[in-house]
This record gives sequence, C-alpha cells and structure tokens, in this order.
Amino acid sequence: MDQLSFEEWMDLVKKNENIETVSKDWAVSNVFFLMLESKIIGITEIRHSLTTPFLQEYAGHIGYSVRPSYRKKGYGTKLLSLAIDYCKEIGLKEIKLGCYCENIASIGVIEKNSGSCIEKKKYLDGKWMYVYKIKW
Repeated sequence: MDQLSFEEWMDLVKKNENIETVSKDWAVSNVFFLMLESKIIGITEIRHSLTTPFLQEYAGHIGYSVRPSYRKKGYGTKLLSLAIDYCKEIGLKEIKLGCYCENIASIGVIEKNSGSCIEKKKYLDGKWMYVYKIKW
C-alpha cells in the first residue's frame, strides 16, 4: 500500500469496510487513527475475519503502528488495547497478530495486552516473526 497516494489509500480503506466492495485478497476491515492534539500519532487496521491465506498465516486480525516520535510512551499499548475492545464489540472471541522477532517494542505491546506466542516462523521476506494469540 506504500505505492498509493493518500487519497487512493483512503478509497481502498472505504471499500474494505463493506462486504460488497472489499478487495478479493483482503477481509472486511476498519481503520482507526489515534489522535493527539489534532495529529495522527497511531493507526490500526482491524480485520473482521481471516479470509485469505496471507491473513491466516501472517497478518492476523490487527495491524498497528505508532509514529516514531511518539514511540516508547505507551501509545502502542493503548492503541492495541482499543483495537482489542473493538474486536470484542464485533463479536470476535480471539485474535491473531504477528510481528518480527527483532521488534522488541511490538513484542512488549502484544504481551502487555495478554498476547501469547503460539508460533515462530519465517515471513515472506525471510525474516523471522512471531505469531501471537489473544483470547478473552
């Protein structure tokens, strides 16, 4: 998606919110921004189901990121916590998500939100990743 303009990306986000228009290689999903003083400091995408092999194997239900200048301040932990709350609202009973083994910050965020590592494997780029599950 880094090949798209912001407008093209937003169009894709809108399409992926609806079962009728979701991309065939994705899942119905919602994107939320974490805002602070009118600035986007984080983003999360919540996928309602794992409908493709890529989502099942690697991406999972939630993707998130925090603006580099706001990292190490607890925003990632809060962002994931809010995403989990939304997953509960839409009826999910558990979620999967992953991160690179070298991403110590993301590992901490996931584990602070009750994530349990269920698998270690190579990602498509050959780098090692962890797959986590969070149940409630």
